[in-house]
Parts: sequence; structure tokens; C-alpha cells
Amino acid sequence: MADFLIGEVKQLRELNQVNLANKHLKAGWVLLSAATAASRESDGTVSRYILGWLGDDEPLQEYQY
Repeated sequence: MADFLIGEVKQLRELNQVNLANKHLKAGWVLLSAATAASRESDGTVSRYILGWLGDDEPLQEYQY
């Protein structure tokens, strides 16, 4: 169970790399959704992570993680 309300989310970020998503989570982002699907371009899969920022301050830019 999450200890926040969805209305408390101030920013969203969509990522497709698990290592980058984990760095965001360690920095205080929360995981809102994760999905994996078959890739249209290869025989593998594609993962998508939707993260939310709850803080009052501005989070780091994506390239800073």
C-alpha cells in the first residue's frame, strides 16, 4: 500500500531503463506504474516505468541521474 495520495504527485517522468528508474527511486521518486510489452522493433521486450515526484522542491533533471 502506498503512503501517499495520487493528488500529492507534483511531476511525472516516464523512463524505459531499469537502472535509470532505480536511480530515480533512490533519489525520492515513487513508482506509479511499470509495464513490459513485446518490442515492435526486435524479438525482445520493452519496459516502461512511470514515476512521480512528491517533493516541494524541483527534482534533478533526467540527465543528472
